[in-house]
Amino acid sequence: MPDGRIRNSENAASYTAQSKNFSQNLRERPWSDFVEAGTLETNNLLIVETGGTTGRPSSVAYTLEDFHLNFVKPFLESLGEAKESFEGPWLYAGPTGPHAIGYGADGCATALTGHSPYRVDLDTRWLQKLEQGIARDRYLNHVVEQCLDILAVRPVQVLFSTPPLLQLLGLAMAEGLRDAVQGIHWGGVLTKAEEISALKQLYPNAVLRSGFGNSLVGLFPEIGQHRGLPIYGHVGGSHGFDVVDEDGNPTAEGEEGCLAFSRHDSCAHFTRLRDRDRALSLVLEDGQLGFQPILNSKIHDATKKVIY
Repeated sequence: MPDGRIRNSENAASYTAQSKNFSQNLRERPWSDFVEAGTLETNNLLIVETGGTTGRPSSVAYTLEDFHLNFVKPFLESLGEAKESFEGPWLYAGPTGPHAIGYGADGCATALTGHSPYRVDLDTRWLQKLEQGIARDRYLNHVVEQCLDILAVRPVQVLFSTPPLLQLLGLAMAEGLRDAVQGIHWGGVLTKAEEISALKQLYPNAVLRSGFGNSLVGLFPEIGQHRGLPIYGHVGGSHGFDVVDEDGNPTAEGEEGCLAFSRHDSCAHFTRLRDRDRALSLVLEDGQLGFQPILNSKIHDATKKVIY
């Protein structure tokens, strides 16, 4: 599976029927029901929860090795010559607790710097309950204030958060602190070109890299750009993606479809599990397959208030 897209195979056909109900089954059954017996006995598992944006959160397991392969290694390998910009101290502002993105932040920062990032927790499930207005603004300002307390006494060269929070933080930071930022990593929400432009202006010395993550499968790092927006792709791991039509068949290059993810390891087996987002299927000049989420999809419009 070198390009990350799941092609028709003997195994894929047998998994497809199970995949249609995999998300619902995870909400109704313990995560251990999906883990191979031999893996359960290793005591080498990491349990993460989905964000709960579209329903009750569910838990899914990874071996420590598979979590690294699916969430950490893809980001590291996607950096290329930009790796040096991400080798300084990190500040991560986002969900910690049971969320995959928090464990991913720890793994990426530790691999690049030798220690975990400075952290400010953001409770996204509570944030989703807050309507636009005073309560929501107060909570986000509380997160920004905690970040500023860290920045006041600790050198930070890499910021990892969402574009909305990175903009709020940048506006509150002194110019010297912004100029010291060498790397920006973001995820959690779909991003508009003007938001990326604003980040470039706020952090003029930083290399910007985004990622498209899914708690059930892993991270798809930025591998290129199309019309000023990131293209995401597969860079190793036990997971893959497809952009599919209404019948579940892969779309042609440049066509829109539903994002579908696959994962085959000792903790989960499913093929073409449909995501809530729609995307364009794209091919880079070097032949690598990628996808670009569609910002104006109805589902994105309905959930755009979610910052993580």
